[in-house]
Amino acid sequence: MTRQDSRSDQRRGLAPVGATVARIARPLFRRRGFAEGAIITDWGAIVGAHLASIATPERLVFERNRRDQGMLVVRVASAFGPEVQHLSPQIVERVNVHFGYPAVSRLKILPGVLPEPPRRPAPRPVATEPPSEATLAELQGVQDPDLRAALEGLGRALKAAAETPMGAKPKVSGDK
Repeated sequence: MTRQDSRSDQRRGLAPVGATVARIARPLFRRRGFAEGAIITDWGAIVGAHLASIATPERLVFERNRRDQGMLVVRVASAFGPEVQHLSPQIVERVNVHFGYPAVSRLKILPGVLPEPPRRPAPRPVATEPPSEATLAELQGVQDPDLRAALEGLGRALKAAAETPMGAKPKVSGDK
């Protein structure tokens, strides 16, 4: 092995996650009829956010010994079937442009219920530093009385939030 060959085998930094995921998921996609797994992973980028929210690819079917001019089977939320049917030429074109060759020649639409998209957890509240006494004292220099009152209320709310344990609702003036 030459010196140049050994250098090319060495890893240089982290491998892109997308490449690793694609390599691992390829056998799973093939089992579901997707020779091109990117059609699932990149569906939102291929067809756009609106169409991705109402339609999802089910499988890609090719004729025997071919990997082009296939039929893309798409599951569509029932009420949006006519819209997807109307847009099917654009969807086929977008898929083919994404892959760079005519992978799909037609669309088959299956009405049904789409899987629930994964929910993101609610953001955790961030602890804030309460305003210092010096900052609160500087509010006396604000000329506008309405602005001063609003800033003082904000300062009290920040101070109360900092003194309240995380997750507990701070008591606000007017609450009983």
